[in-house]
Amino acid sequence: MNPLQKTGERIYFTLEEAQILLPHIKKILKKLMSLKKSIEIYDLIDIEFDDDDYTEHLRNLRINKQFHKLHYEFFHLLEQIEATGAIVKDLDLGLIDFYSWHGDKEIKLCWKTGE
Repeated sequence: MNPLQKTGERIYFTLEEAQILLPHIKKILKKLMSLKKSIEIYDLIDIEFDDDDYTEHLRNLRINKQFHKLHYEFFHLLEQIEATGAIVKDLDLGLIDFYSWHGDKEIKLCWKTGE
């Protein structure tokens, strides 16, 4: 079986193919992890709407807009990684899996940020 042949929705990699793809994934993953932290910070902001304070209303609107923009960018980058065939396993640890074969057994090649 060709390692890059799709079986269902999975793409299978040899160790060498996964290693070739890693530099590209590392760049995206770094941005993705940073966006996740930013989203978590924005998530802590309590937005309340007060009809009497238009300035506050506009500020809350801008915060809400930025929050959703970060989410859009986050999912766009996540899709870029997943489109390669790699699987984002854990963003906090920076874990990525690649489907592979060992003989006739399906396995996952695991990579962690910093390795």
